[in-house]
Amino acid sequence: MVIIGAKGHAKEMLQILQDQSVNPLVFFDNISTNETSELLYNKFKIITSFQELKNYFETVSTAFCTGIGTTTIKKNLVNKVEALGGVFTTVIATNAHVGEFEVFIGQGSNVMQRAFISNSVSIGKGNLINFDAALHHDVIVGDFCEISPRATVLGRCKIGDYVSIGASSTILPDVIIGDYAVIGAGAVVIKNVKANTTVVGVPGKQIKNKYD
Repeated sequence: MVIIGAKGHAKEMLQILQDQSVNPLVFFDNISTNETSELLYNKFKIITSFQELKNYFETVSTAFCTGIGTTTIKKNLVNKVEALGGVFTTVIATNAHVGEFEVFIGQGSNVMQRAFISNSVSIGKGNLINFDAALHHDVIVGDFCEISPRATVLGRCKIGDYVSIGASSTILPDVIIGDYAVIGAGAVVIKNVKANTTVVGVPGKQIKNKYD
């Protein structure tokens, strides 16, 4: 398995895959690599070019996951890596709680430790459902969203594409959140959120819209 990225969230993905005895594990980072070493933690190889990554897919394994939280950057990078022959792979932590009925988790999503996904939940491609985050019944999440630690999305909510939901925030039932919206940490969202909007506070208030 190749983990895209070698810092930040990629280190958390490493632990999940180590716990599941996934082997071999390598990283890809062609931007922020350590200049003094080609190994992470003096153990895991860091691939530093797209050509080397292509060779790895052709000779070792095509599976890859992302260690990047930022939504639009992740999408663009995934497109490049898939074009090299990589297969975007879903990773679910062993101690995540995932319902047994009518649950769909899209390709390449990361479901972190102690995340809760109830029954009748649909999650699109490339999402990050972080530590202790909760998605309750009949929630729909689009593609390439980030649900931060301890965020709670209550029943029947619809989350668009490229949405970032901050840590410990709460989305109340039946709320619809538009594409590219940002929900601040700790916010309580009680009404629908337009696309490209930033919402903060309790109750949540709009403070910015891309087109304002």
